[in-house]
Amino acid sequence: MGKVNIGSGLTSEEAPLIFKGFNQKYPKIKVDLTPVSGAARAEKLFNEVLAGVVEFDVYDVPALMQTGFV
Repeated sequence: MGKVNIGSGLTSEEAPLIFKGFNQKYPKIKVDLTPVSGAARAEKLFNEVLAGVVEFDVYDVPALMQTGFV
């Protein structure tokens, strides 16, 4: 069985809806979702990326970070 580590700002109500299709298509892959939010968390992620030690396989980058307003 595989596993994917996801860091996301999804709420506990949104996550099951988002991952329902993925879980149906890939039932042998376990999704480990870690709720993340805030500018401090975003800064920590970018520092981890630069250092090459990221804890997530997938990270949901909030729209504010994409526009450079954080």
